[in-house]
Amino acid sequence: GEKIDVDIDTHLTGSIAFANGAVAQICTTFDVHYAPGAQCRFELYGTKGTICVPDPNTFGGPVLVYRPEDQASGQAIDPGLMAHNAPQYYTGYKEVPLLFDYNENSRALGLSDMCQALRTADRVALLADGRLCMAGTPEQVYAGGALDRVFGYTAFRPHQIEIVKGILGGHDSLSIMPTGGGKSLCFQLPSHLMDGVCVVISPLISLMKDQVDAACANGLRAAALNSSLSHDEHRAVREALASGELDLLYISPERLSAPGFWEALASWPVSFFAVDEAHCISQWGHDFRPDYLALSGLVERFPQCPVAAFTATATPEVERDILSRLGLREPRLIRASFDRPNLFYHVLPKEEPHAQLLSFLGGHAGESGIVYRSTRRKVEETAAFLQKKGVKAEAYHAGLPDAERMRVQEAFRRDECPVVVATVAFGMGIDKPDVRFVAHLDLPKNVEGYYQETGRAGRDGDPAHCLLLYSAADMAQLLYFARQTEDEEQRSIAEKHAYAMLEYAERSQCRRKALLSYFGEAFEEPNCGGCDVCTGEIQEEDYTIEAQKALSAMV
Repeated sequence: GEKIDVDIDTHLTGSIAFANGAVAQICTTFDVHYAPGAQCRFELYGTKGTICVPDPNTFGGPVLVYRPEDQASGQAIDPGLMAHNAPQYYTGYKEVPLLFDYNENSRALGLSDMCQALRTADRVALLADGRLCMAGTPEQVYAGGALDRVFGYTAFRPHQIEIVKGILGGHDSLSIMPTGGGKSLCFQLPSHLMDGVCVVISPLISLMKDQVDAACANGLRAAALNSSLSHDEHRAVREALASGELDLLYISPERLSAPGFWEALASWPVSFFAVDEAHCISQWGHDFRPDYLALSGLVERFPQCPVAAFTATATPEVERDILSRLGLREPRLIRASFDRPNLFYHVLPKEEPHAQLLSFLGGHAGESGIVYRSTRRKVEETAAFLQKKGVKAEAYHAGLPDAERMRVQEAFRRDECPVVVATVAFGMGIDKPDVRFVAHLDLPKNVEGYYQETGRAGRDGDPAHCLLLYSAADMAQLLYFARQTEDEEQRSIAEKHAYAMLEYAERSQCRRKALLSYFGEAFEEPNCGGCDVCTGEIQEEDYTIEAQKALSAMV
């Protein structure tokens, strides 16, 4: 019951203006060395408040209370009003979070109640597990304010604050997050908070404009340097870099091989590097790109800059390869779960793919979806078939003019074209949350690609359907192309990936369990309730003879 005066001014770190116009003074946490039940008093804006520190074994952490009418009389608030048993929030917690946003209507609340009240008031950002995101280190405090002010979000998604704090603290990191997990915010937010420019290495030049436009729409100062720029545009970006007018610079890995670029990069105020699609540096990955190997020089050339690598798909083997090739220094490894519980996985033998697709679409009338085909010719054929059947569909592949691809992308985003038939590049960089289905009419080259493509469905968390059709002829074609690879090691890896994909399609056990196991994650539930196997929809048939005939043609 001892009362301790605290000079709160020593803890203030600044102020944050929220989108709703409120201005809040903020401070960092401080260690609690008081006995359970002790109280510490503070003053803010001339108004007194109280932090009660109950026993963490029964409560789990403190709460912030605003009761001006009580404080005026000098009466402390009974800790019993806040006796909520919530040890899951702060196990063994030894810091008191201080968050100040004066509200005449504030009252004594338990931690979970207060979080809900603040969420409703749209005052602050919250951690995914219910903690106040403006509680903790100065980096975390600043990040919480910017999340609301710049991005308009009231909560971080899982693992985002951990990644942001690591970058702000100068640590290298590798973050493995599923498609739709919000990885771009993890480097865009620190780029806004730090001095200098964040250099983002992104594999596809065609997507950079979308990425830059999205960042600029959030009020970030972003630009790209690539071969599509005119001479004047190129010069303007370099001038902006030299004068410190950019938060984000997007480049392709090929740009690092351009004469003089490393030297130019060294002359700019680089704050940190973000390596997107980091699996491209691994020869064991499903999308190895030799140009990514140049990134091995980042740490040596820029020892003062943290490197944050991101990927949506990495097996344990690929993960080790990324860490080794980038040379990350005592990196923080953030591995989110690969489970997407809102996705339903459905696999069928391919018989009449167009007829099967049409039947499938009958259950998704008016919904947005993506149909993947393995070749441009098949894309054109399937799009034409759907159009003849009255389905509003468009084709998308690399052989189309830039303007046509842009038109299709925009029509898809705006729901003017609900169905896009495409090769595998479509969907990268398109943040459309309400894609309700993804259909593969051909066997993908690898499980990583399949997982990434299905992950473009259901980003809003609502149920979505993933259909895969496969045949022995598909497998024969995959092996044929794999064996055209001149490099022996790459040929072996491609064959290994193809067989893993076939095993996934043919197996009669839980699809979710199989996917997660491939990425090194265990799924202990006996029935996922979200795949054809677990719901009893699978039909087992023997295709041994057909497979033998198709594969014998390869010999």
